[in-house]
Amino acid sequence: MSELTERTHREIRQLIQRSYGRGQRLPSERRLAGLLGVSQTVVHQAVRKLLADGMIESVPRRGCFVAHGGTVRGMRHQYGLYIHENVVDLLGNDSFLVRVIVALRQRLRTQQCALLAIGPERAVAGRVSIDFESCPEEIPWNRIDGLFVLLSVEDHATLRHPALRKGPVLVLDQDATAEGLDSVVFDDERAGEWAARHLLELSHRRFGLVEEKVTPHRACDAAWLRRRVGFEKAVLRQGGTIDPDWRLPWSIFSRNEPTSGAPWQKRLRALLDRKPHERPTAIFCPEASLMATLDRFLAAVNAPVPKSFSLIGVGSEGFDDREAFSRRPTLLSVSPEELGQRAVETMPEILSLGPLGDRRPARAWLVPPRFQEGETTAECER
Repeated sequence: MSELTERTHREIRQLIQRSYGRGQRLPSERRLAGLLGVSQTVVHQAVRKLLADGMIESVPRRGCFVAHGGTVRGMRHQYGLYIHENVVDLLGNDSFLVRVIVALRQRLRTQQCALLAIGPERAVAGRVSIDFESCPEEIPWNRIDGLFVLLSVEDHATLRHPALRKGPVLVLDQDATAEGLDSVVFDDERAGEWAARHLLELSHRRFGLVEEKVTPHRACDAAWLRRRVGFEKAVLRQGGTIDPDWRLPWSIFSRNEPTSGAPWQKRLRALLDRKPHERPTAIFCPEASLMATLDRFLAAVNAPVPKSFSLIGVGSEGFDDREAFSRRPTLLSVSPEELGQRAVETMPEILSLGPLGDRRPARAWLVPPRFQEGETTAECER
């Protein structure tokens, strides 16, 4: 391709992104040649390159139409929001997922964009009224520029649905790059690394951690796994110790309030009965909500727990009641508002990148964590 053709290709691409929306018809090659001041042959070569890129599509006897990456006149985009049916039961007034939806709507409203909800049924959640207009098989791609997908769990069957392969899709809160879909997710591994570095800076060298008790019927939670992997890598690189006996098995079915006599309680009680140099000085929780349960247990046992004993966790929510903690927890978190804002900012880039497949691999846009520290400032007594 000559330099003139490349420049013409770039100018037509910019013209589409600036003035034409998805589904709109482009001017004829003859008219484009007159607008750009080049020959019709050069325009024809540039248009063929746009067709190969997938940015436009040709309809016999009708001309070329924008396939993706355009901007509707007046900045009025229409985006779809597909909410998996399992999420409907989780949508509550203070739900993380509801706050993501609120952030999406508020952010899109400021950009004069419309948000069309898509799903199998109707639900009303707190301040957010969600009208599910159609099933995934009937996603109205001719009405939307891109689709946000919100899942409560990594539902691989949904991610592999053919309907999600027909247009620009962005999965929120779950890394779906393995399924070939672009994603905006919390940087779980980095959060685990930062948690380890924070404790190491406080002179901790012996660490306990909560790890998910995997059963034949339930795989490990991917977010927990990435957070734990990041934590362990950072600890081991800096010479820290995580003894096998210091790992607390936690059942996924009893995250919030485990029953008395749970395996993790027995193991933690046995650890507290050991000599100080034979037990961890800090515990890492891959889910922030577990810290309150651990704190209540530590406050209830008779074994002496030093003031420097630290709890640190990773999660999506802040401390509900910091004063309720008997010790000083630290939290690394991401806010739903940050996730929603990043998703809205990322979608135009998705539209400009073109379709997935052989042309480009799926990408994950990571939202970094932030600290919500309690009073965990005292150094550990080794």
